Amino acid sequence: MARGRAGAGVATKRRAPRQAPVRWLAGALAGIVAWALAGPGHAGAAQSGYRQVRQFRAGLAHARGVAVGADGAIYLAGDRAVIRCGEEGRLQRRIALSEAPVALAVAADGTLYLAMQHHLEVYSPQGKRLARWQRPPGRPWFTSVALAPGRVWVGDAGNRQVLGYDRQGRLVARLGRRDPGRGVPGILAPSPHLDVAVGAGGQLWVANPGRHRVEAYTAKGTVARWWGKPSQAADGFCGCCNPTDLALLPDGRFVTAEKGLPRVKLYTRAGRLQGVLAGPERFVKERASFDLAVDHRGRIVVLERATGLVRVFATKKEQTNE
Repeated sequence: MARGRAGAGVATKRRAPRQAPVRWLAGALAGIVAWALAGPGHAGAAQSGYRQVRQFRAGLAHARGVAVGADGAIYLAGDRAVIRCGEEGRLQRRIALSEAPVALAVAADGTLYLAMQHHLEVYSPQGKRLARWQRPPGRPWFTSVALAPGRVWVGDAGNRQVLGYDRQGRLVARLGRRDPGRGVPGILAPSPHLDVAVGAGGQLWVANPGRHRVEAYTAKGTVARWWGKPSQAADGFCGCCNPTDLALLPDGRFVTAEKGLPRVKLYTRAGRLQGVLAGPERFVKERASFDLAVDHRGRIVVLERATGLVRVFATKKEQTNE
């Protein structure tokens, strides 16, 4: 999905958001049994219309985040660096950093927005640092970043909220805090996973892992709609806290990733399962953790953090057009 500096203050020892090991283990075991009984192809990778077309190593010892630029280049964040690769995975540029990034987003002009553990930094396409934004209050633990018109959204699992910045780095919004009076149940993030994505018209979507669902938020911070359910079946999310990762295709469909019972799935715009792109048989189950990205053509890029393997999925139509 890194180690930040506590601004000008004295650094303090931090604890990760609380885990729920017993609930996680029970859910994961039940999910594995359900998957085994149904078979890995029961949801049908073919039904999704996608197949894996290539894979390559990230070239980082500890790869954390992936993003795709407007030109189709693949960006990977980890260690104390960001690397830019061509669509085939060939290294084009490496940008050295002073800290380890956990997530990144790439603007249309190539500007990089890098989430460190406690704050966000902005870099030019050539690798020059343009800004270091102020650390927010509380106990931030940044896990994701996404761009919308005039906004930079950041998932903060430590404070269980989504932060909204303007492009100058001013904090202008906080979403996801529990507010029953406004119909906001609140974000539950038992582990450091809280992903954000932006859809058509700048719509913000948030993976709320502790509630096993995906939520759309209005500009005023209310939940416009949501979908998802806790279930060991393929169409649900099992374990303590899934989905961990989220991406939106250009046509509005959703791509999700889960830990515990590792799988990457495709959902319709209405939140109905369309297919499983990759199931547990493809991943290192004990340490599976992911990040997702999509490009303007609808290709799906999956980073498996434990192995540093990058997998690219495309539709049959897209393969024909290569």
